[in-house]
Amino acid sequence: MRLDYDVLCKVKGNPSAETATGRRLQLDPELKEYPYDMPKELITAVMKQFPPERWTKLDAESDEQFLQRLANEFMEFLMDKADSDEYRDRTGEMINLVAQQTGISFPHRFERYLELGVLSLRPRDPWKIAQATTKVLKLRSFNCSLAKLFSERGITQCEKFCLAGAGVIAERIGETLIMEQTAQAEPDEYCELTFRREAK
Repeated sequence: MRLDYDVLCKVKGNPSAETATGRRLQLDPELKEYPYDMPKELITAVMKQFPPERWTKLDAESDEQFLQRLANEFMEFLMDKADSDEYRDRTGEMINLVAQQTGISFPHRFERYLELGVLSLRPRDPWKIAQATTKVLKLRSFNCSLAKLFSERGITQCEKFCLAGAGVIAERIGETLIMEQTAQAEPDEYCELTFRREAK
């Protein structure tokens, strides 16, 4: 016997409407167009805030202090801008919403800010996410223009800048991560940073 779908819906209700409040996502009935990519204006804002003349050490400042200070200033600025109404994109909104609903924050929220950091400071550099799980995230950078800039100024431990910036992200999103450089540009031809979530 063939079941009539309309009759079945009257008896059982529409299965697609069986959503627990605040748990399931529903499609936007207005079918709006959302910007999913990072706004190019964010790159302009970062470049304006961090011009080349800011990338110099203060008097009596060690290389490590300089990299730590600059990374903190940069990442605080970037995260504030990325989450502002002016620059927030749909990807960021959905990542945060899914994290709230599932309770799973890593690597998605962390990765978003990490990627925005790479894209806004060195938009032409080749890079990739080599691994992304709920326990480990690996970022690989090739021919890093930041490393070249630091090298020209006699700073050799440029990974401290990236790790310090990642530390700001982890602190602000409430994650405790083990962060380390797991491959250097020479002789491996790429720099790899690994972020591991500490077991709770």
